[in-house]
Amino acid sequence: MAGCQFFPAFDPIAEPQKAPAYVGPTKGRAVSSQACNSSDGKRLNQGANANRILLLGRVQELALYRAEVLQDRGFEVRVSTNREEALKLIRRGDFDAVVLSYTLSSDMVEELAEEIREYRPQCPLVVIAKTKYPDRKIVPDAVALADDGPKALISALRRVLRRH
Repeated sequence: MAGCQFFPAFDPIAEPQKAPAYVGPTKGRAVSSQACNSSDGKRLNQGANANRILLLGRVQELALYRAEVLQDRGFEVRVSTNREEALKLIRRGDFDAVVLSYTLSSDMVEELAEEIREYRPQCPLVVIAKTKYPDRKIVPDAVALADDGPKALISALRRVLRRH
C-alpha cells in the first residue's frame, strides 16, 4: 500500500507492514482494523480512551512522527500520504477523527474535506495549519498550529472528540 503506513513502532527505514492495522494503546502491537469494528459496524472496546485517528499529510516522515506522538498518548493512528489511499480510507470510514496537515495542497485539503463531510458528516476534522487562519475553503472543527507542536494537536483532538 504505497503512501500508507501502519507501524508498531516508528522506524523510517523499515518496510511498511502489508496487513492493514491500527496502533494505539496496545503500545506497539498492531491491531487489525477488523478488531476495531464488530460485524454490525459498531466499534468494539479497544481500551479506555482509544480513539481512532486518520492522519493525512504529504510529508511521510512528519506524518509518522505525529502519529507516533499520538500513539504514545493513547490514540490509534492510521497514516496516509497519497490521495488515492486517503480517499479509500475516508470511504471506509473506520475512524473517529481526521487530521489534515498543511503539507497537503489547498486543492487536496478541500477535496479530502468534502469527501469526509460526505461519507462521515459527524466526524470531527482537525487541520494542522501554519497560521491561525488557514487559507482553506473548509471549516474545520479545530485548528492546531504547527509551530505550537504536538501538544496543540493532542489538545485539539481531545477537545473535538469530547464534543462528538
